[in-house]
Amino acid sequence: MTAADDFARAARVLRPFGQTGETPVSIQFSPTAVERVAQLMEAFAEWAREYPEMAHDHDRPACDDYACDVMGHGIAAARVIWGGQA
Repeated sequence: MTAADDFARAARVLRPFGQTGETPVSIQFSPTAVERVAQLMEAFAEWAREYPEMAHDHDRPACDDYACDVMGHGIAAARVIWGGQA
C-alpha cells in the first residue's frame, strides 16, 4: 500500500460522517489518532509560520498552486476542529 492509498482510505473512512446537509454527527478517534491529527495541525502551523504567503485565503483555483490548495484544506480543517468557520 502506498502513502496515496493510505490517504484515500482515510478519506473513505471519514467521508460518511461528513455528508453535507445532514445532522451533525460525532465520531470517536483513538488517542493515537487524535495525537496524529494534532501533529498534522502542528505541521501546518509550522508551514504557515515559515511561509506566511501560503497561509492566507485567496482564490486557489486561479492561483493554480497545489501547495496553496493543500494549505487551504489544512486551514479549513483547523477551523472546523476549533469551531470556527470553514
